[in-house]
Amino acid sequence: DQVFVDWWSLVHFVSGAILFLIGFDLDIAIVILIAWEVFENSPIGTALWRGLPRLFPSSKLDMIQSQSEYVGDSWGNMAFDVAFGILGWVIVGAIV
Repeated sequence: DQVFVDWWSLVHFVSGAILFLIGFDLDIAIVILIAWEVFENSPIGTALWRGLPRLFPSSKLDMIQSQSEYVGDSWGNMAFDVAFGILGWVIVGAIV
């Protein structure tokens, strides 16, 4: 993904919220969010994402079907993904 914000941003927001609900402190959650971005954009991670449409061939979701051409995220997208994860952690933490 080469844009800063996309449909996957919502997934990152929810992942941050889940990290809070599981009980991770913010500093550990940030490490996990960054580690995920590193893995997601590694050669193994991009290969796994490109295989996602084969796992769900009948899915009509463009966000899944578009992964067959996934080449990794831009630096801006990676930064915003982490920021959305942090935002999810902070907002759920403020509500709960």
